[in-house]
Amino acid sequence: MLQIEYLHQSFYDKLNNDQEPRKITSIEAAGMCWSRRLKRLDYSEGKSGKNYFWNETSGQMENTAVAGKIGSIVRDFSGRLTGVDIASSSLVRWQGENAVRFAGEAEGKKLSPVTVASHSCGILYFAEKSAVYYVMPENFSVIKAFSREDIDPVCIALAWDESLFFLSDRASGNLLMLDFEHDATLARPRTFAFNQDFPSGAPTGIVTDPGGRVYCASPSGVRVFDSAGLALARVTLPGRAAAVALGGGGGKTLFAGTSEGIFTIELNI
Repeated sequence: MLQIEYLHQSFYDKLNNDQEPRKITSIEAAGMCWSRRLKRLDYSEGKSGKNYFWNETSGQMENTAVAGKIGSIVRDFSGRLTGVDIASSSLVRWQGENAVRFAGEAEGKKLSPVTVASHSCGILYFAEKSAVYYVMPENFSVIKAFSREDIDPVCIALAWDESLFFLSDRASGNLLMLDFEHDATLARPRTFAFNQDFPSGAPTGIVTDPGGRVYCASPSGVRVFDSAGLALARVTLPGRAAAVALGGGGGKTLFAGTSEGIFTIELNI
């Protein structure tokens, strides 16, 4: 049975307590994302360098077109799979079986991307220690969006309506939110959720839903917040949670990747 601690009544009807989290694979995902067009979950196993996809009809299949040790992954505005290439410290995008690596440096400085997020306008955001950058899709030019010496990004994400930018900060253990400026840079960082909500470490995965709720994968489980940062629930799963994605039929399935595999939880949203 689902192990959940409700922290606010507004989330009581968003889950069926009697459901059993369904384990769809034993793979420990380094990163994962849902493709609305293909109706499948893509995920990477960073340790082995193998990459997979899963759908309800066929189950798990290895994605042999995607090679290398890949961490954070997203689908870009054209539906192409894009991820952090751990080996080359760059971003990599696949179109068919062709891989293009980019964002390995900017202004003569070697970069080390650790996480990536996609905006519907085509821009890709990525983060490394002390900074967030964005990449222009037409020429792969890299522009600094935000920097602060005391931040150490773990993962980043956009709100469902792309009105806010979220950043998990390893240095403070807090989840930060920032505003988008007209030139695609980021400004006004402030704390969305404090480190007390993540007792075992800062979130390593973030996803948002159409209602503005934010789901965070952290070593102690999946934490759920409303759009104002109010803690709604704590969901405990086998193993240490590391990644989350939202998809499935109607976009109401929460995929949670842990050290024990990937589990699904059905939401009433």
